Amino acid sequence: MLRVSKARWPRIESWVEQVMPTKPEPEALTTRTTCLSVCANHLIYGGRYRVADNVIAELQVCSGAEVSNAHVAGMLHQLRAIRASSSGDPCACRDHLQASLLAFEQAGDRRNACLTRQNLGFVLAELGDYRAAEQVLQASLAVGERMGLHEVVAYTLVNLGLVLGHLGAFEEGRKVLMRALEAGQKHHHPRLEGFAHVYRANLERLSGNAMAAEHHAKAAIAALSSVPPLLSLAYAVLARVLLTQGRAAEALVAAREAHALLESLGTIEEGEVTVRLVYAEAHKANGNALESVHVLERARQHVKAKASKISDASERERFLTGIADNARALDLAILRIG
Repeated sequence: MLRVSKARWPRIESWVEQVMPTKPEPEALTTRTTCLSVCANHLIYGGRYRVADNVIAELQVCSGAEVSNAHVAGMLHQLRAIRASSSGDPCACRDHLQASLLAFEQAGDRRNACLTRQNLGFVLAELGDYRAAEQVLQASLAVGERMGLHEVVAYTLVNLGLVLGHLGAFEEGRKVLMRALEAGQKHHHPRLEGFAHVYRANLERLSGNAMAAEHHAKAAIAALSSVPPLLSLAYAVLARVLLTQGRAAEALVAAREAHALLESLGTIEEGEVTVRLVYAEAHKANGNALESVHVLERARQHVKAKASKISDASERERFLTGIADNARALDLAILRIG
């Protein structure tokens, strides 16, 4: 992926708005679709959803309902998958990624196929299928290392570290995330570096190492200062760590910042349930029971809304009970958190 800083997003928006009204010649369709798809991806990462949605609509119109060019089809499915992820629809994201993977393999595009596998591994983790996610990510890592795809390998390591943390493989997860962190720092890639710190903070929290968790959460906030959709989750992770240390007032400050970012964006790339759940718990820890109940109900509604998009009963049950924050949000909502 391209490294896109906050300062460059307005330039991308300006370029997209200039290019969108133009109608490409047939031979330029693939190039135009690729360029606009890459721009839309990074607009989504930056929380510029309105412009990104305009690009998606334009590409769907220009490309038609059926896309004969496999590479173009792969790019479009990949873009729709990323937008589905940011909109809280992991099943649609998974389905588009699977279609994208098939298209890239048909096109002989091994690089994008490898990238798609690592994204698929992350989405499987979002659905609570951690074992399947680990298998997909290990396969992506092997291919990426063999092909020398350094950035794809780095993102695969980040997602693998997340999965290993949830599986309780803490020592292996630390090693994997350290490799990802070193790659982010080496290539001055704040998004990658921030991801690695967020997931390392959560891993350390799960392993009971509160000091290390706090260190990595604060490092994540510093790295993600120009990536609002991920900055929200970083603040929430810090708030959760502070709550485990009994520092309720500090936790509420961090949780409020996370929640404010979420509310300003409307939706974030990942971690909405975590942000709302931690904000509710921080309010409860500070004696604000009524506000806590209100926020918790929003978290419950979000979990239920995402679950309603999962048609398979066993997958839906795993999503509701196998993902710790989802299960906790529902349980606490029933109990009205005390």
